[in-house]
Formats: sequence, C-alpha cells, structure tokens
Amino acid sequence: MNTDFNEKTQAYLIIRWGRRLIDTFGDRGREAFLFAARIYGENRGRRMAMRAIRDGKPLDLSSYLQYKEWVSTEYMRDRGDANQASSSLSDNIYVKKVTRCPWNLQFTEMGETELGNLYCQVIDTSIAAGFSRSFTYQVPQNLNQGVPCRHVVENAGISALPDGIRKEYLKPFDYHCADLHFAFRRTVQSVFGEEGMTVTKQVEQDFREKCGEEMLLYLLSFAGTDFQTIPEEHE
Repeated sequence: MNTDFNEKTQAYLIIRWGRRLIDTFGDRGREAFLFAARIYGENRGRRMAMRAIRDGKPLDLSSYLQYKEWVSTEYMRDRGDANQASSSLSDNIYVKKVTRCPWNLQFTEMGETELGNLYCQVIDTSIAAGFSRSFTYQVPQNLNQGVPCRHVVENAGISALPDGIRKEYLKPFDYHCADLHFAFRRTVQSVFGEEGMTVTKQVEQDFREKCGEEMLLYLLSFAGTDFQTIPEEHE
C-alpha cells in the first residue's frame, strides 16, 4: 500500500483522462470518458456483490451500504477535507446528503467542475448497477451542480440502515486509483487504437509531472491486476 494516493489523486486522474479525451476526440472522447467511468464503477459494484454472496448476504441496499470499498483517508481527515455526509431512511426512501467531497474539491481547484459533473452523474449509479438490479440508485444532484449532493433510493426495501461497514473489505486508494486508471487505459486503447495509446501516454505524463516518477511507476505496477475479481482476498 502506498499512502501517498488519496481521493484527490484519483480525482486528478479522472480530470486528466476526461480533458485529454475530449480535447483529442470531441464528442467521441466524451462518450469514451463516460463509458470508461461506468466500467470502473460497475467493476467496484461487482466486487462488492461477490463479497456479499460469499458471505451469504442478500444483494439488497443494506448489503450495498455495508460492502463499500473505501472510507476517507487519514490525509483528507487531517486536512479537514474528508467526505461529509448524512443518511436517512423514511417511508421506504433512502436519502444520502453529501455536503463536502474531496473529489469535488479537486475538480473545483482544477477549474473542471463540468467534467466532474459528467463523472458524478454516472459513477454511483454504475457502482449500484454492478452490485444489484434489485434497487434503483439515483443521484439527482451532485456537488458540481449545487449543495448538497443527493443520493436517493426509492422503494429501498430495507427496514433500517446498517450499523456500519465491513472494514475488512476496504481497499486503499492506490488500488482505487489503479482500478480507475486501467479501466480508462484499456477502454481508450481499445476504442481509439494508436491514437488511444498516445492519449494514454499523455495522461501518464501528466500524472508523472503532478505526482512524480515513483508514484507513476507504482500506479503502473498494477497492470496485471484483474479488477473484476477479488483474488487478493484468497491469497
């Protein structure tokens, strides 16, 4: 685990992929950006579902909330920039309100809230879709549009919110950054071929200039990881 990776590191990667794709390919780049973001989200949801199935848990909203793969990093907590959210369940409707988010902070710092909005419109709905089709997860507003970011599940199908999350299944942000990076890298190179390889090199050079050679090499060391499965928990 490399603790230099955090939520804002991932947000930086998201924006550099989006900007390089759209500047190079226009509308096709925008669609590739959204498509790759969905792949990344669905991979996360499927891993969550496989763990729940392995543990004999139903693929319902309660399990979805328990099997999330991340919590705010110590780095963000120390800076006062950690995710701040509250959740409620009433009349079979689940609502989560997020008032502070390090991803949004990074998008704002980079002047890229429009790209951040594109990403946030698909990421949580894609994670939920990868996990289960038994409930419909909606994000009618994210922080790139206004405060608060709202997550809603109507017909939640549960009687109470879970007490907490399964901390043994949390993954560090080096893993999450690599998962996202390779979802984009494989998608972009598959769709655009040689031009996609050029964009990949540009994004990785952007990352090198921002984070340094050591962090780039560490990110690329995940190249052989199968993010669609959970083999790391069986080793």
